[in-house]
Amino acid sequence: MSPGAGGADGGAEGGPLRAGESFDAEFAIGRGEVDAYVAFSRVDNADVLAEAGALSSRGPAVPGRAILARIEGEMTRHPRMRGRRLLLAGADGDPAWEGRSVRFVRPLPAGEILRVRYTLSSVEADGGGGGRMAVDFEGRDGDGRTVVVARRNLYRVGRAG
Repeated sequence: MSPGAGGADGGAEGGPLRAGESFDAEFAIGRGEVDAYVAFSRVDNADVLAEAGALSSRGPAVPGRAILARIEGEMTRHPRMRGRRLLLAGADGDPAWEGRSVRFVRPLPAGEILRVRYTLSSVEADGGGGGRMAVDFEGRDGDGRTVVVARRNLYRVGRAG
């Protein structure tokens, strides 16, 4: 299935994906999830995470890669992406950022709400029934402050199942 193939038009579940369209998700990453991520990833900077969290007095900070993984996971489960298989293919980055793709603006304490706006910056069908899309996103905390911004994360898109 090409990124534009499928059911209803205009942002409906499973309908054609269009460059410029946006959708939202809201979630929290709990302390247990942070601990599980740190154990799984084997990162050796728990003291840095605790220090960043202590600055907010709300608990340990969620590691940046854990934030990105959860943002991607929520995107794949969003009703707008149902029936599609998404595979991260890379990140082109923003030319205005000298090719960098992600910026973390402030720490996110464990348990804090994160509201994410996803925007499809480009959608391309290939001739073989699949395609590719670039996704930008911005995550804001419960107070509306920007936590993370990403530009041009690239995904291969195909039919699930």
